[in-house]
Amino acid sequence: MNDFIKLSMIMFTLVMWFFLSFLQVLVYFSPIIILFLIYYFAILKPTTELNNKKTLIQSYLKIGDKIITDSGVVGEIVSIDKKIIVLKTVDSKLIEVLISSVADKA
Repeated sequence: MNDFIKLSMIMFTLVMWFFLSFLQVLVYFSPIIILFLIYYFAILKPTTELNNKKTLIQSYLKIGDKIITDSGVVGEIVSIDKKIIVLKTVDSKLIEVLISSVADKA
């Protein structure tokens, strides 16, 4: 029974040593982890959500939709090609724009 108690004490000591070592490593790397989390939630996640929204809008474009481009041009779609759309602006001018530059529907 005495050997069992010694073995238990040794195991407990090892477990506590590993746990404390893990905590030291966690405290050491916590600023890096916190900076990564701030970067992810402040920059990376909103950017990917915006790109997903733009891709969804660009895939459902049809003739007659009013859109806004990334540069701020507002117009109505007159024709759609594979990569280029033709916009009719407010003053009835026709402009060719890449589909990838469409930001939102007006």
